[in-house]
Amino acid sequence: MHGSPQALRTLEAQKAEASVSRREAVDALDVWLRTELSTWNNEMLARRREPDAFADAVQPLLLDLESPRAFSVAECRRLIVMLGMVGSSLERHSQETGARPGIALRGLRAGSLSFRRYLAVLASRVGSPPRDSFMSYVLWNMPAAAVYLPGEREAALVVPGVFGASPPFMFTADAGELLFLNLLKRCAALEEIANQQLVPVCDGTLAPDDPVAVANIERAGLLLRLCAPRCGRSWDDPNSHPN
Repeated sequence: MHGSPQALRTLEAQKAEASVSRREAVDALDVWLRTELSTWNNEMLARRREPDAFADAVQPLLLDLESPRAFSVAECRRLIVMLGMVGSSLERHSQETGARPGIALRGLRAGSLSFRRYLAVLASRVGSPPRDSFMSYVLWNMPAAAVYLPGEREAALVVPGVFGASPPFMFTADAGELLFLNLLKRCAALEEIANQQLVPVCDGTLAPDDPVAVANIERAGLLLRLCAPRCGRSWDDPNSHPN
């Protein structure tokens, strides 16, 4: 049985309104983290602010979030990045006061759930750890990293982020933190494409002494050797590809 055209239009309008509300809550959290998180972390490091005050400041933003099941997979990943930054910041400074791990998060809520439960549901939808992790802080948080093989103008591999070209969220906004994130993301891209070279050998598609396998193994070694010396070069520029 189909609803009337008016009922369908009303339902669509309600869905659109809910979508706008969902985006507004996430956008508000995004802006707060980009403008306030590093200040809070630096102030807590200097013992000028307390972890409880940080929790009180971010709590209203978290309560505005919709159910974790209301978001798309891409939105779940973005939220895991943001909530991971919140959780790690609060836990780090709380534990420095002597509190046991997990105590600081007990009273924190997101939407209608506990903070940890909210993160767990998000993580279950995308297959990630329910916390700040290498996957969220580096791979998803950072803009795309591209790898160019010798002599090629097209990127052989692109490891995307989930925030497009936006700068990453950072705990301290220190230049060293950004350099560290760049290093990790670029090395992750090099390691991934190096592993791709080795898959046909490892799964038996190519015999280890096959000329193609030998070339792949040599290329994988080259890529891994490039991790350290080229960490400061741009992998998004084909003019800076390995030689």
